[in-house]
Amino acid sequence: MHMPFLKRLSLFLILFSGTFLAGCSDDKASSAVESDKAVELVMGTSADMPPFEFYEASQIVGYDIDIAKAIAKEIGVKLQIRDMDFSALIPSLQSGRVQFVMASMTPTPEREKSISFSEPYLTLPLAAVTLEQDIITTQKGLSNKRVGVQLGSTHEQFARDVASRDDTVKVRSLNKLAELIQELISGRLDVLIMETKTAKSFQQVNPDLKVAALEDNTVSFAIAFPKDSKWIEKVNKALENLQVSGRLNAIRAAWFSDYKNTLSGL
Repeated sequence: MHMPFLKRLSLFLILFSGTFLAGCSDDKASSAVESDKAVELVMGTSADMPPFEFYEASQIVGYDIDIAKAIAKEIGVKLQIRDMDFSALIPSLQSGRVQFVMASMTPTPEREKSISFSEPYLTLPLAAVTLEQDIITTQKGLSNKRVGVQLGSTHEQFARDVASRDDTVKVRSLNKLAELIQELISGRLDVLIMETKTAKSFQQVNPDLKVAALEDNTVSFAIAFPKDSKWIEKVNKALENLQVSGRLNAIRAAWFSDYKNTLSGL
């Protein structure tokens, strides 16, 4: 016996309404779950540059780390930190293994061909580290010296530029700053080039090291991103907010007891 048309139509509308409402409920639930999932950004670093990024027990700590955490909180994302060799940082950005890099990295025209940078968040002098009583304060002082630098760093480019004008300067690049310090102490290198605050941190552990700022040579640090990343604008805004609120100065004061917003030296 066939069901009358009007009854069949009524039954269809009831079933359709139930399905539609259930679908709406599922969609809302799904949206709620998605909204509860905080975005996680993976940051690449090279944790061998105290006081910027280094290991304390099993934790990576430092000035750059605290800045990164403050930025993540400001823009409302979770933060994961991944340690690697400095020379692997840019390839990791390009491959998508990390979303940004903080590792005392300096913007250069060559780097900006393949990656993008935030506004600089710190500028400091370069330092020459030696074991000699006669400290080095000028590029000319690097003549007839075996110069050690970190592989892939702007310090390496600086040293190689000097060597291109003075063939008595011999440059050696290694992955880790601790390895360079050991090479200097063992007498296989004469001088290391690095950022001043990192040099002073190594000096605290090795009092025999002599540290001097190289005249008229500074480095600026910025946050690196894949080319034209959508996060650059948000991070720049976060840095601006942290500066206005005083949070950036508080982090600097915590890590650099002698920090002043000048380039007056060590």
